[in-house]
Amino acid sequence: MNRFRSKPHLSLLIAARFFATLRIIFAISLFTLLTSCNETFQPLMDNDSVSFSIYGYLDATADTQWVRVAPVRKLLASPVEKPEMMVSLEHLSSGDKVVMSDTLLKFQFPTGINAVNTFTDMKLEPGQSYLLTAEKPDGNYSKARVTLLENFPVPKLQITGHTNDLLYISGVDHLIDIQVRFFYRIIWAGQVENLMIAVPVTNRAQRTGDGEYLVRINNHFVRTGVQLLLPANANAEILHRQIFVAQGGPEWDENIRDLNDLVYILPDVYSNIENGIGYLIGIVSKSIPYKSCYAAEEPDKLIACP
Repeated sequence: MNRFRSKPHLSLLIAARFFATLRIIFAISLFTLLTSCNETFQPLMDNDSVSFSIYGYLDATADTQWVRVAPVRKLLASPVEKPEMMVSLEHLSSGDKVVMSDTLLKFQFPTGINAVNTFTDMKLEPGQSYLLTAEKPDGNYSKARVTLLENFPVPKLQITGHTNDLLYISGVDHLIDIQVRFFYRIIWAGQVENLMIAVPVTNRAQRTGDGEYLVRINNHFVRTGVQLLLPANANAEILHRQIFVAQGGPEWDENIRDLNDLVYILPDVYSNIENGIGYLIGIVSKSIPYKSCYAAEEPDKLIACP
């Protein structure tokens, strides 16, 4: 298993808000965003009426599913130990069901907060619906149903050598996120960490046909974004980079900016969780290396990278 997949939410948490100032304002900005959502989401008035906060997404193409689940608390303070709970994931068509494992991750770099992440290697299928249920020993529960859309072809990347590289996407019914991801090994303040920095480029996608998009990736913009998110005075070694493209299911709301919004636990906002708060959606994603690939039999024909 890729070592970066073992803690995906840690990577996203670090990547999305690095500076102390951004860590202070992200809750305010996301609260403002979500309170502007349409009536798909219902406002939550009282934490006493809900059981769990559930944040994340189920990805049909991932080998491991990670979802942040925790009993609802009055404050945003992180838990110091794993709570008593059972989290299950059920394939609604077949009835197949697994109990998810959980782990308490202490994010030493850079924030030092705790979060409970549940995970399973249950294989998910595009085009299917799943039910995630979190239950306390006293029977109180929260649950969310998500639907995964059908699979789509691997995007094709053309590195031009100029200002803009070109990404061709096809077969996508509901494009929700495009990121250029950089994977680093960081030495900072005496700590060594693997760090993923994601630069979103979704707003650069131009629809060119039915389910088809052309994305012009501005290299200057991407490099500037990476430099802003790297910690000051850190020794950073880049390991590799990739393109990440995600198609969302019907639970996605257009007011959500990108998938990074789904890794934070924020109380008393809007939710698609029954008897709970937070968001859970279904996605199908593709991750490809940041390089152009061509057909062996036709050297000039651009193809999707393996």
